[in-house]
Amino acid sequence: RTKRGLLHQGSVRQEGLESGLTMGLAAALAAGTTPWSTPDGFEEEVAALAGAKYAREEFLQRKGP
Repeated sequence: RTKRGLLHQGSVRQEGLESGLTMGLAAALAAGTTPWSTPDGFEEEVAALAGAKYAREEFLQRKGP
């Protein structure tokens, strides 16, 4: 929470919900909304970044936060 707004992170499962509920909820909570979809190659880039960080021995042997 800041002077300019509130960030809420979560998800809405679409099973059994009326069509358009998620965009309607977003529009009610925000001044503007823009649909987003993953760009080409996104999954591969995420997998490479995760492998580069989380597969490293230093990360795996780390103790504490």
